Amino acid sequence: MDALVKVNFSAKIDFSAESGIKIEEIEHIESIDSLKEQTPDSYKPELNEIFYCLRLTKKQKELLDLHFLSLKETYFLEGEKTFNRQYADIKGLGRTTKKVLIASFKSTRIMG
Repeated sequence: MDALVKVNFSAKIDFSAESGIKIEEIEHIESIDSLKEQTPDSYKPELNEIFYCLRLTKKQKELLDLHFLSLKETYFLEGEKTFNRQYADIKGLGRTTKKVLIASFKSTRIMG
């Protein structure tokens, strides 16, 4: 079976020899747009809003532009803990930038 979109969800799964696999209580389903299929400029308005909120150097803007889609994908698909590790590997971006990014991603999730 092929999925049309990627989703995050919680589910209770019952494994038993008698009844096979049963999935129960599926909840918290959130659709995640295919981030890899975004055109290079489709995320620019979102990134420009982030730039507007922050005072970044030209180098910091370039770093954020370079890593933005990867960070966003990591946040939505792998969670905040993995996002934090990936973000920490990018030298030159500070804590305030990270907070604004997470806030932006959370608002995207609510609106999307």
